[in-house]
Amino acid sequence: MFIEGFITGVITAILVFTILAYFRAGIEQRVKIIETRLGNSGPQKRGAIYLPEDESEIARQ
Repeated sequence: MFIEGFITGVITAILVFTILAYFRAGIEQRVKIIETRLGNSGPQKRGAIYLPEDESEIARQ
């Protein structure tokens, strides 16, 4: 019983791996399109955040 399950799992893993390897270019292209859409939406990065100096940092200088 264990052997049949193990063999079935190995065959399933090999099948999934070969399918992903075969369709890799198409999957990467779709992922790149989705990433650019997500990158274009949402808040845009502007400038930098300047933190005020502590009194201890001013004293060290």
